[in-house]
Amino acid sequence: MSNKKRIGIIDILIVLIIVGAVFYLVKPFKENTKFANNTSKIVYTFETIEVGEEFIDQLQIGKDVFNSSKNYYIGKIKDFKVNPYREEFEDTVNGIIRLEEVPGLYSVLIDIEADALIENDVITVDREEIRVGSYLPIKGKSFASFGYIVAIER
Repeated sequence: MSNKKRIGIIDILIVLIIVGAVFYLVKPFKENTKFANNTSKIVYTFETIEVGEEFIDQLQIGKDVFNSSKNYYIGKIKDFKVNPYREEFEDTVNGIIRLEEVPGLYSVLIDIEADALIENDVITVDREEIRVGSYLPIKGKSFASFGYIVAIER
């Protein structure tokens, strides 16, 4: 009796799956090196509303910011501005709608600086498309929120 092994279809499929997995795992790293060579600095403004003082206390210039749902790096905090949060209230006596401050809640504008790839008016920061009006969930080491991009400076 001989113990010769024959290569079967299952063996070939396993090798193909392993080779495919390696290419799939290596591809994002190759894209990131290409991305780093052709970037420009941009600053975009992110607005989040109805946040408390706990959120504001965690913001620091220079802190890294990530997309909290995809975990993509989207830049560093360059600056931020805190405004009181205002909500519309109906004044039924006078028949008007007024904007009134809500105690303990704030609206925050965060300027985020990032290296971006700009191609055909599409701005990309680490696979995250940056455009005015886009919804964006953000997080840092000690904060998280969601809001919209309201301005972009190239």
